[in-house]
Amino acid sequence: SEKAAPTRFPLLHIHDEQGQEAYGFLFSTGALPQVTDYTTTKLHSKGLGGGAAVMGGILKGLSSKAGSTGGITQITPLALTVEAESAEQMDGAHLGTIVTTLPGLMLKLDPFWGSGDRPLRVTYVADNYKKLFRHTASLWTGNNAKDRRADGLYSWTADKLAYGYDGPCVLDGERLALSSNFTLTPTQPLRFKR
Repeated sequence: SEKAAPTRFPLLHIHDEQGQEAYGFLFSTGALPQVTDYTTTKLHSKGLGGGAAVMGGILKGLSSKAGSTGGITQITPLALTVEAESAEQMDGAHLGTIVTTLPGLMLKLDPFWGSGDRPLRVTYVADNYKKLFRHTASLWTGNNAKDRRADGLYSWTADKLAYGYDGPCVLDGERLALSSNFTLTPTQPLRFKR
């Protein structure tokens, strides 16, 4: 059998104003860390693990509006500067962000549709989002070309992200304790063997 060629991807480099650093592939704020908490405390304790637990957490998070009775997610304030060809500022309450340098995520979900060939892929969901379940299903089936801004969902490719944020953060499934101002940049590409 033929061996797959090595693949090169940068890592995310997170650096906060107190000099803390972290490296990884998948970073999220807001609802996704809250869903991660639900998955680890409620689903893992029932013996569910792996993809089934991830799917259960995602479905629970999508099944109710943030902040609603019985919901597991809350809206959190965020200031985000997206540096690409020009800088774009998002300032206010948000449901969450997700950032990666990878071409796709587990369970074949690729929730990114920003254009350009920059290393950071980021999606931002505003607090006034609409039709989140429908958009997630559409993305899961590969419809990554639709403009979703009218429903409060944004996606870009970027060279750098600057956060002003005090809420929950997760990097590769682990909680991070960061100061309220931090940046995300890509490392040089690393070689991975498949």
